Amino acid sequence: MNAESTSETGPIFRKLYITAPLGRGHNLDDLQRIGLTCSELTIGVGQVEPSPTRETPRSWRRRLSSSSRLSQPQERGPSPLWDTVRNALRRRSSVVSEDAVNAASLDISQLSPRTTREIRSSREIMAGMISMDCDISTSPVLPMPEPLTITTTADQRVVDTDAEGRAIDYWTGILACFGNINTLTFRVKGETGWPGSTNVEYVLTILRCAVERAQLPNLKRVRFQPLHAMGIVVMRWHGFGAIAQAPATAYRVWQNITRLDLQIHNPMAHLNDAQKRLFHKMLYDYLSSFAGTVKQLRFVWLDEDGPSPVALEQEAPISGIRDPIHWIKLEGLWLGNTTKLDYTVRTSIPRHAPSVRSLKTLRAGQGQTPDVFEDHMSWVEVVLPPEPLNRYGRDRASQGWWDVIDTDVHEEPRDSYLADSTRSSRDPDYI
Repeated sequence: MNAESTSETGPIFRKLYITAPLGRGHNLDDLQRIGLTCSELTIGVGQVEPSPTRETPRSWRRRLSSSSRLSQPQERGPSPLWDTVRNALRRRSSVVSEDAVNAASLDISQLSPRTTREIRSSREIMAGMISMDCDISTSPVLPMPEPLTITTTADQRVVDTDAEGRAIDYWTGILACFGNINTLTFRVKGETGWPGSTNVEYVLTILRCAVERAQLPNLKRVRFQPLHAMGIVVMRWHGFGAIAQAPATAYRVWQNITRLDLQIHNPMAHLNDAQKRLFHKMLYDYLSSFAGTVKQLRFVWLDEDGPSPVALEQEAPISGIRDPIHWIKLEGLWLGNTTKLDYTVRTSIPRHAPSVRSLKTLRAGQGQTPDVFEDHMSWVEVVLPPEPLNRYGRDRASQGWWDVIDTDVHEEPRDSYLADSTRSSRDPDYI
């Protein structure tokens, strides 16, 4: 857990960064003491960066695989140890069974010192993987959940639902320590294609359910920097077929969000036609669930260009089967690496986002870093066409999205919305 301290009178923590799964050595008492002063919380989901004292399971798998430099020792030693480890690695499970750790406790005194160190290091990794994804050491506030067992057979994933419920309760208790946060950021390291349900998606589902159950009345901003295609699927809380049943408080939590930041890995190069159609539907449902409340939307595609979030209904996979999303309260829109910008400016915004006063687009070649939204030099202000007046002399914003734009109004030249570099962040209409 990392923290930034900003105070003139004392060590008051404003920004906190934690990872899921959490490592050992953290205590909920510490979170309760500093959580009330925290305003921004960042949760990293996925592969944890390796540290000098502990290896990640990925590096552990590389070291113990058959192609690794660490091959089966030639000394006289217990071969069941290596067989058990390799069998555990072949089972794509989120935890390793206790039998594997017991096997790792066999007598290794006959092995060389180097091999002994390798086995002991691997044993520590295995012991850490047995614990629950949200293991943060013994806490007097919440009991530690029992180990969760996830097994993979053919094309079916079997999850211990009781342990899943305990994990949700556990993370709900953790997030309850941050009752005053106004910004929640997820940094997700998932596979960019369509891998199906993996441990990353499982942890995201747990976190989403915990956010929906925790009391976070001040939460106004949610950021995903970045998120992958399957992350959209599991984070979708509204609509038919949403993963995990949302409680009654879910609507109140997500409808309280007024600022949404999304950096999404474009998966189209890895999907077939059916998967493309499904992804577009999931993205459409997720965005539409915020359309009635969000005032600022900052949206960037990673890897390659993708569709505009305010013109998503124009995409071929869902064209004709989805109506336009009406962004009733949207005032600020940032678009990065999106297609159909001309259609977005001339048609989608006037008709479906009439309250937009500020539009920014990302400069070419930018947007591949998590801090792209903080780098204002990478963005260009776009001058929107003037608002046409209807027959009563009122503009489109005062009437609402259902107004029909008068076709007799003179249309500005095509280049009227080109960037105006003279506008600054001190402009009253700047968002």
